[in-house]
Amino acid sequence: MENVLVYFMKSSGLLALFFLSYHFLLRKETFFDNNRWFLLSGLVTAALLPLLFFTKIKVVVAGLPKLNWTALPHIVEPDEKSMLAYWPQALLLMYGLVTLFLTAKMLFDFYSLRSLLKGKERQQDGDFTLIATKDNSAPFSFFKTIVYNSELYSETELSNILAHEKVHSDQNHTLDVLLSTVFCTVFWFNPFVWWYKKAILQNLEFIADHEATQNITDKRAYQITLLKITTQQPYVALTNHFYQSLIKKRIVMLNKNQSKKRNAMKYFLVVPALIAFVLVFQIKMVAQAPNSLPISGTLNTIDHTIKKDATDQELQNTTTLFKDTQDVELLISNVKRNATGEIIGIKVTFDDHMGSSGTNGQKGTRPIDPIRIVSKKMEDGTIEIGFYAEGEEVTNPRGDSDEEQSTISMGSKTKTNAQTITTSSTTTSNTTTTTERPQPAVKAVKSAVPNSKESKTTSSTHTIKILESATDGIPLDVQYYIDGKKTTKAAVDKLDPNTIDKMNVDKDTEKGNTIKITTKAAVK
Repeated sequence: MENVLVYFMKSSGLLALFFLSYHFLLRKETFFDNNRWFLLSGLVTAALLPLLFFTKIKVVVAGLPKLNWTALPHIVEPDEKSMLAYWPQALLLMYGLVTLFLTAKMLFDFYSLRSLLKGKERQQDGDFTLIATKDNSAPFSFFKTIVYNSELYSETELSNILAHEKVHSDQNHTLDVLLSTVFCTVFWFNPFVWWYKKAILQNLEFIADHEATQNITDKRAYQITLLKITTQQPYVALTNHFYQSLIKKRIVMLNKNQSKKRNAMKYFLVVPALIAFVLVFQIKMVAQAPNSLPISGTLNTIDHTIKKDATDQELQNTTTLFKDTQDVELLISNVKRNATGEIIGIKVTFDDHMGSSGTNGQKGTRPIDPIRIVSKKMEDGTIEIGFYAEGEEVTNPRGDSDEEQSTISMGSKTKTNAQTITTSSTTTSNTTTTTERPQPAVKAVKSAVPNSKESKTTSSTHTIKILESATDGIPLDVQYYIDGKKTTKAAVDKLDPNTIDKMNVDKDTEKGNTIKITTKAAVK
């Protein structure tokens, strides 16, 4: 019931918008054909636009709110004997009865028209069917049928009448009449719909008068014909009548100069109002955390994995998730798929606008390995974000002592160019190379550490964590060098990254992997 009322309110508002636009901006212009389509588009818009909704998905990560049960409003059940409890049903009943009456009237008009035309002698004039009658009634047309009393008019007057009615028939004005009548039947409670129908019928007469007089040399005789028919009454409400009550306005419009072309810009003035209507009433905000975007951890943590079978929509939802929840720019590009739709190439880049950024790129002939992205928003507003291996435990890179942890994953034993990671005391730039074979690359994690109140510089303690992993069941042979001297993994783990000038990772399918570290002391 509530949805029906909302629909009627929106439709009535749109009808009022188009009618007022026509009444104040367009009814005095001579763009009769354009006015016809403007008024018809108003009816269609009023009927359909309230049914069209544009969905805006806002991906959110939210927990259950804490409810104060004592503050919840107390719902009072209506008194069964109170008539107010039945007002929606009463309104619906009244609407139904009036609509039923108007529908019956419309059907009766169809029946009356059918009875009127039944048994009459017909004459074919091209595409038009002419029916002569002896009734003292105004001429009218219904689709391609034109009805008139030839005994009431002279030859010139009859010629003018037929020229007028043929315009109605040829341009299918009967459809406009029927459509406006249906709207009056459905939206009878809206006063604008009755004025709207009157505007439509009046403009149709302007069109027929204008077209009929294009091939008439004596416009004065045509106007006299208009005045002569004012004493006659129309047959039925569903037809196009030669006579309309606004004879004076029709004569004025016949003698009015053509409107200037620049005045046609008035039609576009309704567009901003329609855009505002859509933005205010027809956009639904949908908050969701889709199944394709698994989220774990605390309210401020996003733990999401991009897999080989992710759809384009799921990739778009991923970027929206990071943007809307933590204001992290996540760019997914260079997506390539095989014949089965699996991703075989992708580039994922993040930027938290606080100095941390990273890239993970994979391409090859086989599906990519999962790309896991973990982002945590701290209480102070800073972001901890990075790429992790599947199953790897995610720890707070800052910890209690504002530590920054860099995680480097050794990928598959595919020959590739060496990657260089340069580390200083203030910046850690982490890059994952693109290989010919997808590798489970784990991006280094960088945290944005807030400035200390006691010092203008930022200091942090660094540790290095190296994960040795293999893909396709190929074991890795990793060798470590510090300043050209072979060492052990344990020694590398203990090395302070602040002392490192650069780190080279050389991967070779036959010889294994070599990590060469050059310290700042060796460079000096």
